Amino acid sequence: MLKTDKIAGVVVLYNPDESVGRNISNYCNQLDCLYVVDNSEKPNGFIPEKFIGHTKIKYFQFGENLGIAKALNIAVHNAINDGYSFLLTMDQDSTLSNNTIGEYRKHVVRYNNDEIGILTLRQRVKNFLVHRLDNSTEIVQTAFTSGSLMNLEAFAKVGPFEEKLFIDYVDHEYCLRLRKMNYKIVRLNSVYCDHQLGNLETRKIFGFIIPITHHSPLRHYYRTRNRIYVASLYYRKFPFWVASDIIRFFYETLIVILFEPQKKIKIIMILKGFNDCFHGQYGKI
Repeated sequence: MLKTDKIAGVVVLYNPDESVGRNISNYCNQLDCLYVVDNSEKPNGFIPEKFIGHTKIKYFQFGENLGIAKALNIAVHNAINDGYSFLLTMDQDSTLSNNTIGEYRKHVVRYNNDEIGILTLRQRVKNFLVHRLDNSTEIVQTAFTSGSLMNLEAFAKVGPFEEKLFIDYVDHEYCLRLRKMNYKIVRLNSVYCDHQLGNLETRKIFGFIIPITHHSPLRHYYRTRNRIYVASLYYRKFPFWVASDIIRFFYETLIVILFEPQKKIKIIMILKGFNDCFHGQYGKI
């Protein structure tokens, strides 16, 4: 029997530090169950001590990095088996505004679950919100994993997260697949998720604030490979989204060239991402 009045959550860990305990305590008590999927290759002693035995937490550790997509699929299938129909997805370095789960519960009741694939929220990076909070809602094209609430009935119909992507663009691909099957992604503008975006730095140039993420060369590889893959799948159905993402790619590459260290290796990894996509090389590099 589906627990439509209850919400489970998942957080995927990868070599976390002790701050993860504080982050999880921010929202754990607002949930009915939290699945912690640990993708760390090496054991981290303080993690099991914090989570094993907690009445609301189910902890999974595999001793290898399975990728974000497989970790999420593990949590989703456990949530479905446990009778939940909604799952909050979180990154290990993210927290929520205090009223987020309460607002989600209200909208779970309000919306037709046959139409809503994901409820999401505004993202706040280093205490910076691009838009002011208000009580409006709006339909958006895609949503970040962290802070979003999945409708698991929709998941059962559209299929699992694409595991061959491993990391990056897993959320965008899933959202576009939801939309292709006529599900909506609805953003609540009254709540937010505090989210880390790389090793973010901002510079002001000619009056414009330029965000510089300082993603690692490996992340540039995955982002390039996977965004081209996603573009190849959805350019006919969602041409404006794909076009805007390609423009974003050129912008991000220009930022690397102008402002970031390790330019050479990052450009090499971007080119490798193109090459592996065109040759069908996916999964973990």
